[in-house]
Amino acid sequence: TIAFLDRRGLSTRSVGILLSHRVAAIPMNAIKSVPAPILWVLGAYLLAGLVCAFGVESFCQDEGFYALAAKHVTQGMRPYRDFLYAQMPFLPYVYAAWFRVFGVSIEAGRALSVVLSVVGTGFMMASCRRLAGDAAAVVAGLLMLASCYTCADLASIKTQPLCHALASASIYAVVRTAENPRLRGYALAITLMSLAFLTRLTFLVPLVGLWAYVAWKLRAKPLHAIGLVAGNVVLLLLCVRWFWADGNLAFGTYFLHRDFLGAEPWTWARLRWTIKGTIGNQMVMLFLFLVAIARSLATPAGSQAADRRALLAWLLFSYVGSTLLHWSTVQNYPTHQTPITSFAIVFAMAVLKPIIETLSSQSRGAALASFLLACALALPFSEISVIDWLQAKDGGLRGVNEGVGMLKANIPPGSRLLTFNDELAVNGEYEVVRGCDAYQFGYVPGMADDDSAKYHTLNLNGLRVAIESPSTAAIAVNDRDFAIMAAGNSDLAKELKSAIDKHYQNVGVVKRYGQFGLDLFIFKRLPGESVP
Repeated sequence: TIAFLDRRGLSTRSVGILLSHRVAAIPMNAIKSVPAPILWVLGAYLLAGLVCAFGVESFCQDEGFYALAAKHVTQGMRPYRDFLYAQMPFLPYVYAAWFRVFGVSIEAGRALSVVLSVVGTGFMMASCRRLAGDAAAVVAGLLMLASCYTCADLASIKTQPLCHALASASIYAVVRTAENPRLRGYALAITLMSLAFLTRLTFLVPLVGLWAYVAWKLRAKPLHAIGLVAGNVVLLLLCVRWFWADGNLAFGTYFLHRDFLGAEPWTWARLRWTIKGTIGNQMVMLFLFLVAIARSLATPAGSQAADRRALLAWLLFSYVGSTLLHWSTVQNYPTHQTPITSFAIVFAMAVLKPIIETLSSQSRGAALASFLLACALALPFSEISVIDWLQAKDGGLRGVNEGVGMLKANIPPGSRLLTFNDELAVNGEYEVVRGCDAYQFGYVPGMADDDSAKYHTLNLNGLRVAIESPSTAAIAVNDRDFAIMAAGNSDLAKELKSAIDKHYQNVGVVKRYGQFGLDLFIFKRLPGESVP
């Protein structure tokens, strides 16, 4: 689309202006029809997202990798073909379009993530409103606010906020189409879920579930169902073929995670850690979700319409299936749950509708107080709590920009860096050594040279060449980065340290940098060795 606009002489900025005028032209009656409590809750979520994105001193190293991928796309590069990318291809194009309007930076990327997060939460609340009423929509929004971790995770530059927005919009399209069945409504829902799958591989689970749901809904018109699902499969295959790049897509999205990154073996201790992290960060939401599952199982099948049971089954399958898929492959981290939260919340609100409706106006105050008390009791179990808002764990964006300032004081923008901290290249307008543009995921020390060149990774030979090469102007590493480069080999660590000391000098240290709060050491190539 961007290439088409450029050929037509239209910049993405001008298109953005046109779209903003369209959005501004939305009738105010559409907003006025929404009850004030829903708007207040959505506004509170927007505020929470902004605080998490720009007020909390926290940073996830994945953000630099995703932002740099989007920057590559703005330069005309394609994932897999021109650089290593470890997820499905849609995200870099979305953020690249945003960067073309607002500039390339971590801050701009986080701003888009907040927008996507609010849009997703808005669609989720709209689905709950249609299924269970205004009070359920308010509760749904409060459930999102109840988890500091969810708000923070969806305000970062990762696949999570985009998938949350696409999945929630797809759910809304399904709910709305269930009330007024139309083929184009199902097509829209499938398209949105397909884009979520093209953002994150594990969204194949809700997509397949949606195929089954649509086929069941259109069982009276089997040719329509077959045509819709088959057409979707063909389009997805064509998209995969476009990005295939001689198998590089499969390597980046699947084999890299399975064969090279791997997963820790399952142990009882690991299982306890996984369950604790999953429950602790979304305790209130998961409690209501489990209550809803119990109520759904206890409710006689004949008491619910078949269409409603089918919708609930899809929502439940999407959440539980996605969770189990992660458990069976790379194991389940709390961040894997945030983009599928809308499935659980919409399911819970739809099932608990009778309970929510029976709350009298007098008892709603007590219910709200109980809810807030439950949120407060759950805070100590979350990885991110109010304490983190008051006391920084790491340097956050301040640390990123401090590192960028240190680099710019020593080497000009456009120079090449050897670093796994890709955010420095994004905010500092630098290039990185091939393979480093995928964070630590692109470093595969034992890979053969031919395979490394094909997949755009960095192997041990490539690392040695990069350190020695005069075109590498600077190195930015912390102790963890260096340990990964040395692959746990003490002799190799001594060799790499000796090479760095021979060709570089330390010009600064950024204290408590990045996700792990480790000091970041910046080395500049010695005078007379670098290539302009």
